[in-house]
Amino acid sequence: MSRKGFTLAEILITLTVIGVVAALTIPTLLQNTNQAEFKAALKKDYGILAQVGIQVANDNGGNLSDAFTNSNSFQNLFLTYFNYIKACNVGDSSCVNPTPDIWKEIDGKTPYPSGGAAAGINNPAYPRVVLNNGALLQFLPMSTSCVSNRLTTNDACGYIELDVNGILPPNITGKDHYSFLVSKTGEIIPMGADKDALASSSWSYFSQLTGYSKTAEYLYQ
Repeated sequence: MSRKGFTLAEILITLTVIGVVAALTIPTLLQNTNQAEFKAALKKDYGILAQVGIQVANDNGGNLSDAFTNSNSFQNLFLTYFNYIKACNVGDSSCVNPTPDIWKEIDGKTPYPSGGAAAGINNPAYPRVVLNNGALLQFLPMSTSCVSNRLTTNDACGYIELDVNGILPPNITGKDHYSFLVSKTGEIIPMGADKDALASSSWSYFSQLTGYSKTAEYLYQ
């Protein structure tokens, strides 16, 4: 009487194949899961920002022109309306790690290696606030009179940078880091939207900022 079954070699080969397939597919699945979580967090945080922008504008007569004088007062316009763990003014590194992270674009490039505004969401050169949900916001004013042409309507007051999971990795623009423009009426405008002057222009450098346009793309999907 003969018995049918698998040999040890066949079992080992099968397990090897399964291992190879898992090694190839699991990282992609995890990455997709993380990206879905980041997108969901982006939409939730944008809802908070949009609502706060309306409240700030209402409390300033519908116009943010001359409602702030510097980076700290720009953040303070919004601070009252957030549920937050800690807020830091310029020069205060106690909110997050004192060494700024260098943001990278979604394609892995570093468009601003010299630092400045793009030196990191935990940059003590700018005021920051850590929200109750762990998100980190950074405030960068551009024009106290809100006449910057950074918006097609020529009424940009400044930027708000968002990292949906704080200083945790990957710290990549278009994954966990997103950017918004603030108009003088308190409108929070995603980078890459129609009102974004760079997105609507022929300026070739914007095409290199592969992650920034993801803010509008993900919100409007």
